Amino acid sequence: MVQLVVMGVSGSGKTTVGSHLAEKLGWKSYDGDDYHPPENKKKMAEGIPLNDQGRVIWTKCHSGLLCSEENV
Repeated sequence: MVQLVVMGVSGSGKTTVGSHLAEKLGWKSYDGDDYHPPENKKKMAEGIPLNDQGRVIWTKCHSGLLCSEENV
């Protein structure tokens, strides 16, 4: 099992790079923004920064993906 995590600041092209890598390698690609609960998305859309509590669910979702036994 091999997993790649593409990290960077907002707007740096993480989704684009991750999608291209996944396509070339025949792997699945996941975008971290898709795993924010609706209340987090609302805050971010309003320019309100998330606190640690607001990231708990988001972080747990990522942990589940990274603990899976597939190439991602």
